[in-house]
Amino acid sequence: MKRRKISFGFSTSIIFLILIFPSIAVAQISFIYHSIDADFQGANSVHALDVDGDSLIDVLGAGLGANSITLWKNDGNNPILWQKQTIDNGFHAASSVLSIDLDGDQDNDILGSAWMDNEIAWWRNDGGNPILWTKNIISESFAGVEEIYAGDIDNDNDVDVLGAAMNGNQIALWYNNGDVPITWTKQIIDGNINWARSVYAFDVNGDSLLDILGASYTGNSISVWYNNGDSTWTKQDIDNNFLGAHKVVACDLDDDKDTDIIGAAHIGDQIVWWRNDGGNPIQWSKQIIEDNFDGAISVYACDMDGDEIADILGTTEVSGHVALWLNISGSNISWQKQVLSNSFAGAWGVYAEDIDSDGDIDVLGAASIAGDISWWENDGVLDVNTDLSLPTGFRLLQNYPNPFNYNTIIKYSAPGSGMISLKVYDVLGRELYTLVEEEKPAGDHEVDFNASGLTSGVYYYQMKSGIFFETKKMLLLK
Repeated sequence: MKRRKISFGFSTSIIFLILIFPSIAVAQISFIYHSIDADFQGANSVHALDVDGDSLIDVLGAGLGANSITLWKNDGNNPILWQKQTIDNGFHAASSVLSIDLDGDQDNDILGSAWMDNEIAWWRNDGGNPILWTKNIISESFAGVEEIYAGDIDNDNDVDVLGAAMNGNQIALWYNNGDVPITWTKQIIDGNINWARSVYAFDVNGDSLLDILGASYTGNSISVWYNNGDSTWTKQDIDNNFLGAHKVVACDLDDDKDTDIIGAAHIGDQIVWWRNDGGNPIQWSKQIIEDNFDGAISVYACDMDGDEIADILGTTEVSGHVALWLNISGSNISWQKQVLSNSFAGAWGVYAEDIDSDGDIDVLGAASIAGDISWWENDGVLDVNTDLSLPTGFRLLQNYPNPFNYNTIIKYSAPGSGMISLKVYDVLGRELYTLVEEEKPAGDHEVDFNASGLTSGVYYYQMKSGIFFETKKMLLLK
């Protein structure tokens, strides 16, 4: 049998699209809407990560009305079937959730906050199928906790926890002492940040230390506390006229190798970024992305169109909008807005991740009034004149069913006619079957693969056409 080395990573249709459309000034992304759970009361916060270690992206949600931290496990099928697991349904007014390895045991734990319980807690991943979770309390007296975040703030190689408390008017940090079990030491970063609504950590000034960002709702302010490396902090107010400051994040938006800041203003109806102009202290230039985003709630920064420059996602609870602003690079950034939904009632949390493992970034949202956790599948970048009846790029889908017994369907798409190669390999990279090796027209195609000659185990299938290639994993169970 022919032995051949293959890569089990993949390049994606993004590469192809950049080559085809290098000079598009006006484009959009095609999105396909999917609901994960339409009965999750007060859906407030959403996060995505491979929680169970199966290389598939799972979804976490915090439900204010459901009083719940919940996990939806991705089964890898197409369409994805979500397996719901309630982590805690007595976590009153659950306000925020994320997943990270808190105890350093190489699996992902869950961190959450409960507004009514004034509580920050984490659930240790004890393994198993379904996963067993052990709840551990970090704080029970953080009044009206709105949001949590995590990162190695003190550079001691373990994960610390940050919180923003609306009623307590605090931004606080809990240092992970590295004990088994973990003990925590609280430090109040700022005890006078009125109605603290958001907290974030990022290296803002380029000194390799995580700084802390916060949003004050009634203080109408976005601030940064610079990490001095010795548990002391130097505060800088970025903007004190950001009406109803509700969310803050950070990234390099203008691709100039320094950190910019992005925020959502609930009362001011604004999505804004502050350009880092350097200096000591850093000088900031306010740039309005949109000033008519009615009741802006949340923002998130991520490269959505594969051009290696961050774009912006935002939500507004008043009009139920989930929107994307594509970053059109130039000497001065211009923004191209695209509305993913204008009826996502009470749109609140927003996040981005490759949910379906197809190599492009999808959008995840939480709607508090609708009680909905949903995702929008990124179906590729297209020109405004693109024929929507044809695929906009090469695409290899996850086989269905997966796991499978003997037979499974593999679907793929091509944006134009050309030579398509689709082959099956074992875990050592040995070529086992050629499923397709011929000229194919533009459109959607599928092949029925019969694996009766193989033993149970993991196999890979790879599609190639020109410079495009993509590999996916499948599991045969007999």
